[in-house]
Amino acid sequence: MQKLDLAKDLTLLISRFAPLKKGEKRLEKEREAVRNLLSEYLGESSQIAHYPNGKPYLSEHQELGISISHSDNDVAVLLAPCKYSLGLDIEDLGEQVQRVRHKFLDASEEQVIKESKDENLALHFAWSAKESLYKALNPSEPYLQAFKLQNLNLNLSTQTAKIVISYQRQNYLLQGFYTSDFVLTYIALNL
Repeated sequence: MQKLDLAKDLTLLISRFAPLKKGEKRLEKEREAVRNLLSEYLGESSQIAHYPNGKPYLSEHQELGISISHSDNDVAVLLAPCKYSLGLDIEDLGEQVQRVRHKFLDASEEQVIKESKDENLALHFAWSAKESLYKALNPSEPYLQAFKLQNLNLNLSTQTAKIVISYQRQNYLLQGFYTSDFVLTYIALNL
């Protein structure tokens, strides 16, 4: 488990999970990885429940907010006091996002991507940031086109990104970082 303190109240847990064995179901493996992360961090097993809108919460630790994301090989959990609405997304660096870019980017957003220092990274950060903000806001629109990429600042030397996404005429600043395997973005909104 890797633990990162992102801010005073914000903790990120990341772990790689073992490849699926024959007969194992992906969802079960992901849930097990999340339980293991939480158990290791909190020192006890924790049950994840879901609100009617689908957002997860810790039934034994309702003072904590939680956001969860999975990639093909990694699981990430963002924890903070429940005064925040959290959004987290982890995406493998691969071809999938490239194939669906037309479904979540318009012409002005494509221009932001093209002007970045690394188009492939920027594309993954755009997708991930929209996913993170979607989780934090839990909007009624079930599609990412409602979120507009305004700005994306990649820092290749620190492997970090700052992404501005607008939704309903309000701008949101998301943070992110990347490794050779994935990009990760997050946001914590004060409630």
